Amino acid sequence: MSSLLPQQNSQPRRIRQLPLQLANQIAAGEVIERPASVVKELVENSIDAGSSQIDIVIEKGGSQLIQVTDNGHGISLEDLPIALAPHATSKIYNLDELNQILSLGFRGEALASIASISRLTLQSRQGDSEQMGWMVTESQQEPQPCAIPAGSRIAVRELFFNTPGRKRFLRTERTEFLQIEAMVRRLALSHFEIGFSLEHNGKSLLRLPPAVNEEQQLQRIGQLFGKTFVDSALQIRFEAAGMVLSGWIGALDYSITQSDRQYLFLNGRGMRDKVISHAIRHAYQESVPEGRYPSYLLNLEIDPTQVDVNVHPTKHEVRFRQGRMVHDFITTSLLRAFEEGGRGVVQNSPGLNVETGELYSVSTQSDDRLQVGEVKANYQGGSLSTERRGQSPLFKNAAAEQFSLIDQRHLLFVYDTQHYLCDLHSLYQRIVDEAFEQLATGVLTQLENRSLLFPEKITLPDESLDQISADLELFRAFGIGLTGRERGIVMLTTLPQFLSGTAYHQFVHSLIAQWSAIEDRDPKKLAELTRTLIKQYGLQNLVESNGSSASSTDWLRRFSLNKLSELVHMDETLKLDSRLLSKLYQ
Repeated sequence: MSSLLPQQNSQPRRIRQLPLQLANQIAAGEVIERPASVVKELVENSIDAGSSQIDIVIEKGGSQLIQVTDNGHGISLEDLPIALAPHATSKIYNLDELNQILSLGFRGEALASIASISRLTLQSRQGDSEQMGWMVTESQQEPQPCAIPAGSRIAVRELFFNTPGRKRFLRTERTEFLQIEAMVRRLALSHFEIGFSLEHNGKSLLRLPPAVNEEQQLQRIGQLFGKTFVDSALQIRFEAAGMVLSGWIGALDYSITQSDRQYLFLNGRGMRDKVISHAIRHAYQESVPEGRYPSYLLNLEIDPTQVDVNVHPTKHEVRFRQGRMVHDFITTSLLRAFEEGGRGVVQNSPGLNVETGELYSVSTQSDDRLQVGEVKANYQGGSLSTERRGQSPLFKNAAAEQFSLIDQRHLLFVYDTQHYLCDLHSLYQRIVDEAFEQLATGVLTQLENRSLLFPEKITLPDESLDQISADLELFRAFGIGLTGRERGIVMLTTLPQFLSGTAYHQFVHSLIAQWSAIEDRDPKKLAELTRTLIKQYGLQNLVESNGSSASSTDWLRRFSLNKLSELVHMDETLKLDSRLLSKLYQ
């Protein structure tokens, strides 16, 4: 049987080191897929150079000419001879810098790879230190003088001229240029502070001045996204656990027929990530009809040590250390933005307990407790720091940050060198009863709640859905947030602070089922039913998420307390005789 494949030599072949030119061309195959890849690498270098203006000139879809000119800090005469050498870069010097990358082009392969498959000219001048510019080419790496303003200019001509196999796989001139234009748009939407221009075959197609304020940024978004998106978009900014999510998202009732207006950036770097994409799709859920797509322009800022951007040759994909936390932070933030609605910046930042992995929010009305927006949660050195405005951290004077759980009922802890024992079950029931009494008398307008890390999808029969939809405000008063009432599905977003662990699964399903069966829709009956079920399921799972030891911050928040001293003076807390304890260890 004949084969179209070339026959392999049956004789073993000796191992040889590849010539440098061939090695660079192989490396080019990893990072240079098409002309748009060249534009990406060159423009990213210009961005890293601190440029405020980047001009891009394209001819014949990039196959004949790609020229990128910037006004950045330039390359010194001393560094220019090795600028086109393999593995040469100013972005990283050691492994520590590789583990916390903030620059865009850092591999040190791009210029050498591009030079190996094109006719490349690099001109550069450092404005403060040099009176003239200097030039090197792929064939002449000894710097020659040239006239150029401060900054750099790289011209890439006859791309793939010496690798005809690669050139045959290029598409039409129009298709390749559309890829370049899309790349420039993406970079312009992630770096508003930089001006961009794009020219193709002598025709100016994009002129984007720097956008340094919100009005100018919206103008750029409108030019690249369309005015209809700007008119309906929500500008958001959420902070929690060392992460910041900011940008613009299309409203729930705004969708388009293609997914080409979904821009996602990580620390300013365009990327694709399944974790984040799934989080965004989960937030929109049933709101976007089948066959249509939401639009968004989002940037996630995160500690560089918490993400690995060095897992893909083209740096399109990343890997998070705590992917679940990132996923749930984004989903919860977007759901909260949709709930807030309206134009303007949504900054109701969710808090994040990094010890238990739970997002929570504080929403009480009592004067001696934390108010909405007064909790600032920061992930600092692996611990949660919770502060009130103008006050010291809540537990600064606590002698012990850890509680010990005894026989699943009693809590043993130390405060000011003194040992205490608290009856959790009795305290829990009293705290729940007091909260509902304050709600009934108007002292509280709603119970404290916490936002779920991963909002729960609940499927309801049509009759239950109709009844529940009419009582959403009542449920909200009891700390229960339900949204997305479409096609028999609701999303559970918040729960009373009293519930922990997996208790909410049983709690919510039981509450909806029992409330739907009650014909008399008296709010007092719903309050009593909610209180009964909270005490039933809350006690059942009281210690489930805390194990045998938990932080004082988590336990006190569970009981809606602000200070450790409050727990000390509860009737359910017993002060232990230190002399008796000492005898036990003799």
